[in-house]
Amino acid sequence: MAWTEEQAITYSRDWRKAHPKYSSQWAKDHQEDRKATRVQGKYGITAAEYSRMINEQKHRWKLCRVVFTLFSVDREKSPDVDHDHLCPNKSNHRYLGDGGCPECIRGIVCHTCNWVVVRFLELYPRRQRKAERAYMADRPILRYRQENKS
Repeated sequence: MAWTEEQAITYSRDWRKAHPKYSSQWAKDHQEDRKATRVQGKYGITAAEYSRMINEQKHRWKLCRVVFTLFSVDREKSPDVDHDHLCPNKSNHRYLGDGGCPECIRGIVCHTCNWVVVRFLELYPRRQRKAERAYMADRPILRYRQENKS
């Protein structure tokens, strides 16, 4: 007999209560796997592509150039995958409203740049300087996939 959703939720909650160290320890030990799974599901990119973006950026935010750590509990300091919020290819996005597609990913930025700077640059393209225009046009995932084809 299949479990109902309520039974599955109750079992999962009870198991986590009974094994608190195992759950939190596993999460700490597998942070990269968890992040890669989330990014792949949300944006359609592989863990290798995500890692390559991080390495190309030398563990720095792509806009403000501040060094970041991959796994921060402080939301303001954790990496955001920046994508074209005005992407014309919405049918290719994983989630409606949030998330993106490999065609519209521009890089990894800090939460503040993603919410303030990038939105400003999208809304006022005529105010972009040369470096900002280059950033807004860059599509690293498409570039990686073209390299793999050749």
